[in-house]
Amino acid sequence: MPEHIKNLLSELIGRPNTAISIGGLGAIAEFDGDQKKVSFDSRNELQICNSKGAFRVKIDSGESVLAYETLSQTPKSWQWGMAVLADRNPYFANLNNGLHEIGPDTDAISENDKDALLFSLGTGLSNSNFTIRTKDPALLRILRSNEGMRITEGNNPLLDALIDFSPHRVVYSTIARIEVYQEISRMETPMGPHTHLLPSLLKARRTHVAAIPIPASQSPQLTLHPENPMFDQYGHSRPFSKSAYDSFSPVVEAHCAEEFRFEKKRLKVAFKKQEKAIDYVFPSTRLGRLAYKVTLRQLSHTCEDKGYLDTWLKA
Repeated sequence: MPEHIKNLLSELIGRPNTAISIGGLGAIAEFDGDQKKVSFDSRNELQICNSKGAFRVKIDSGESVLAYETLSQTPKSWQWGMAVLADRNPYFANLNNGLHEIGPDTDAISENDKDALLFSLGTGLSNSNFTIRTKDPALLRILRSNEGMRITEGNNPLLDALIDFSPHRVVYSTIARIEVYQEISRMETPMGPHTHLLPSLLKARRTHVAAIPIPASQSPQLTLHPENPMFDQYGHSRPFSKSAYDSFSPVVEAHCAEEFRFEKKRLKVAFKKQEKAIDYVFPSTRLGRLAYKVTLRQLSHTCEDKGYLDTWLKA
């Protein structure tokens, strides 16, 4: 991976409000926390650890990055992020055979966890493996007695057992892993490293939302979620933050899909020239239309001529 990409990842991961995720719809681990000073070492590895979890990514020359923006259900808002992509790995795609024991976690970030046992939940996502790690004899008995059970089966006893015992959750891809140590809450998602396991969503076996234009031959191995201009770190709506908008927009411009970039630029040029909305040729492709809608939402916050903006919003 080019040096400037490593520097970009280090800078984004080091920001105080950047969250990191590995997984897909229905089975995902997220790592967030305080500001971090991080960089890749001589082995192309970057690592962060705290009392609630740990994160590690190791890269080589086979990855690429894709910045993206998607629509939010909240009016005049959007979501954005950057995915690190790699070719699909058949190993993960074949992990749909239910709960099974892997063995000692020799890749554990802490030496103290290398003799604990890993169990794959067999989520079947083609980009990652959602596992649990434990030394607890009682939980080991439960896991081994339910080997082969699919996490999507109804009345699954594993779900309650995972909450009751709160073992380490370890989610990894070909290049990265997130380990979550803090307990699982039945009431609310805790701050800091945590996981989401929603069997009803796993049936679709989707690694990402359809609006993100990831090539069919690749899958997201790691996703960065920088500070959003319209939402705080808890996901609550807030007034538009120009500083947050300015901090990640150049990354989108530099690393988004070409078709997406083209439409964003075309619409901004039309605004700069004060073109009439009625004369604008609406994009014909799905990705072009997404870029148009996202950019219009962004212009609703950055355009100073509200009267002119209204002619577009009403078009």
